[in-house]
Amino acid sequence: MPERLRWRHIAEPADPNKIGALVAGTGVFSEEEARVAGELATTTLDGTETYRFLFAEEPGGDLLGFTCFDRIPLSEVSFDLYWIAVRADRQGTGLA
Repeated sequence: MPERLRWRHIAEPADPNKIGALVAGTGVFSEEEARVAGELATTTLDGTETYRFLFAEEPGGDLLGFTCFDRIPLSEVSFDLYWIAVRADRQGTGLA
């Protein structure tokens, strides 16, 4: 039986580094983009800004994918999608 994914929406202290590594490892984004992706979790954790996240992890805690999004100002039902990335070896599996 395949292992189940762990889904969570609350950022944790290790997430900025995990996000940066995942984004860099996709081979799609630049180093600066990977840094910025991690910074969104940092600013959420320190309360400077607030973004919403959805993380997909293996049971051991390895990050497989994530998305970062937030509500569009002055809208009650619309959201902006800022980031979506899936680890290179899981791309094409339907995770995103």
